[in-house]
Amino acid sequence: MRKLRVLIVAAIVALGIPPLAIPLASQPPAQATVPQSSAEQAPANEGNTYGGGYDPGTEQRPFVVETHATPESQAEASGDAAYQQQRAANEHSEEIGVASIIVGGFQTLALVLTFFIISYVAIRQLRAYVHPGIPGIVKFNLAEPIIVSLTFVNAGTTPAKHFRCGGVVFVGSLPLPDDFEMTEGTPQPAAARFSNTAVYPGEASTTVTLSSVEPLNAAQVGELKKSDPQIGIFVYARAIYQHAFDLPFTHRTTEYCRFIDPDSVRYFIGVQEGTVTAVANRPVGFTAAHILNRFS
Repeated sequence: MRKLRVLIVAAIVALGIPPLAIPLASQPPAQATVPQSSAEQAPANEGNTYGGGYDPGTEQRPFVVETHATPESQAEASGDAAYQQQRAANEHSEEIGVASIIVGGFQTLALVLTFFIISYVAIRQLRAYVHPGIPGIVKFNLAEPIIVSLTFVNAGTTPAKHFRCGGVVFVGSLPLPDDFEMTEGTPQPAAARFSNTAVYPGEASTTVTLSSVEPLNAAQVGELKKSDPQIGIFVYARAIYQHAFDLPFTHRTTEYCRFIDPDSVRYFIGVQEGTVTAVANRPVGFTAAHILNRFS
């Protein structure tokens, strides 16, 4: 029996298996041992290492695992940086493109507005401006219609073409009502003069003779002789013309309305009645009415 046990132990040792604690008959029985506490065993375990460099760690010296990413190659890193840079450049390019479109739109609008403003200013500076000069009394007779001459002047830089003018001398309330309007076809007595000609810049070359429809009546003469008359003798003229930049179906208009000063009217009536001595080349005063003085 002893021989058998020896053979078994020898076989185990040959196979590399740690021997088990096989009690032999000659060995005394093992005595019971009291297990130590974990606190007492901890110092004995310090510094213990296992094969292969593995260390599970302890509470006093915890086990730390550090991971490292697989390093990229230089070509991959360069490609990734170039991609990010290209992406950022593309995003900025889109923003710059949108901003350029907006700025270009505003520049185009400003250019169009500038063109129209320059054209408008150029036309205003080069167009014709026809206005009447100081009228003069041609005839003042209590038994005949009153005749007044009116000269038109072109204050612009280009000729006024297709100039036409008509007007009338009439008696109205002094002052005229605010809503007073002359009709489009103003009274056209037989003695009136009309024209269809050109008025050149700086030349007072167009003179129009205007006449009243009928002579003054007795009631009107009596009222006009007062120091504060309620009626007056008005001269109204309306001129139509075209300047060089007008379209064929467009035209410009100048309206003119003046009344003879009451002192001048009393003087002419006195001369006609023989109560006032006529004075050669006596100036005649005209005052602008507060309405019917317009131009386009």
